[in-house]
Amino acid sequence: MAAGEPEPIPVLHPNLPALYRRRVEALEQALAGPVAAMAATEALRAFTDRVEVRASAEPRALPPWS
Repeated sequence: MAAGEPEPIPVLHPNLPALYRRRVEALEQALAGPVAAMAATEALRAFTDRVEVRASAEPRALPPWS
């Protein structure tokens, strides 16, 4: 990518909202049960594969959909 060009907005899989909805429902059920801490930890881990942070030389505004 050339300097000064904005980074492209990633294309998300069309089933992503349904997947997250199911994961939030699983988290909600886990938090309601007697072993909430352990189950909630597992449910939260399902949300994230990895976290990647990259520094930028210039501050950027958040996208309008964030």
